[in-house]
Amino acid sequence: MLHLQDKARQQLYAYSVGKAPLTKSQEILALLSHGIWEMPTMEFNQTTFEALKSTGRLDVFVDDTLVQELTELQSDIADIERRAEIELATLLNVTDPILLQHVDMTAMLVEPSLAGNIAIDWLTSDESPFEPSEFLQSIQFRNAILARTTSSKNRMRDMERLDRRYQRIAVLIGQRQTELNQR
Repeated sequence: MLHLQDKARQQLYAYSVGKAPLTKSQEILALLSHGIWEMPTMEFNQTTFEALKSTGRLDVFVDDTLVQELTELQSDIADIERRAEIELATLLNVTDPILLQHVDMTAMLVEPSLAGNIAIDWLTSDESPFEPSEFLQSIQFRNAILARTTSSKNRMRDMERLDRRYQRIAVLIGQRQTELNQR
C-alpha cells in the first residue's frame, strides 16, 4: 500500500511542477485521495513473545541467536511505533492545515481508498464538484507532498528492515524445527 501511495505522490508532484498534465478530474481526485489523505496503519502482534518474556520462558527457544533476534525485533517495532506517532503529529500540525485550507475534501472522500473502502458512505460526489485549483501547483502543495513522502519513505525502509529480520527469524525457527525432528 505504501508503494501505491508513493506512486500517487510522484504523479501529483510531477503534475504540480508541470511535468505531467493530468487531464481528468477523476484522476486527480484518486491521486489526492491515495497520495495525500490516506495514512496506512501498521499493527504488530507480539502477544506470544510478550507472554514468554514476562514469564521468564524465553529459554524455550534454546538458541541465543533466535532470542536475540526476537528481542531486537521487539525493539525495532517500538522504534517504528514511536516514529509513527511523530509522523502523525507532523501531518496533523504541518501539512493537514495547509491542505484543509486549500483542497475540498468532499470529492476525494467519495473515492475508494487503496483498500477499496469509502471513507464516508453518505457523502456523494455531486455535492461538491471537483475543480483543480492553482494551489495544486503551488510550492505549499509540493512541500506537503514532500513532507508526507519523507515519512512514508522512512516507513517503507522500516518495513523492509522488519521483513529482513522476520526472514532471519524464520530461518532460525526452521533450523530449530529440523533439530527437534531429528531427535
